[in-house]
Amino acid sequence: MFIAFFTFFSSSAQQDTTVYSVVDRDAEFPGGTTAMMKWLQENIVYPKEVIGGEIINRIYITFIVETDGSISGPTVVSECENCSKIVENLIMSSPLWTPAQLNGRNVRSKYLIPMNIDFD
Repeated sequence: MFIAFFTFFSSSAQQDTTVYSVVDRDAEFPGGTTAMMKWLQENIVYPKEVIGGEIINRIYITFIVETDGSISGPTVVSECENCSKIVENLIMSSPLWTPAQLNGRNVRSKYLIPMNIDFD
């Protein structure tokens, strides 16, 4: 007689969903801050209604850099609603970042980019 016992194990480890603000090494755009600002300037397409106007707009972009370097949860604060949508889409198209590290492991971290738009 043969009796078989099957035990099922959950192979998925608990994933750390914490978003860290204090880390050993900050998340970084490929090539650093200068490369990030150049990428933003080269890729942003301003809405027609703001080009040539006297709009001076401060935009704050916050998002999470995931453990794999992808971007999630963007939030854009701006007086220009169309600018917010454009910047949010732009950030989501960002190349993969180097994720933040804490105690030798990749962690999720929040990132803030302040931008000025001045068409004067």
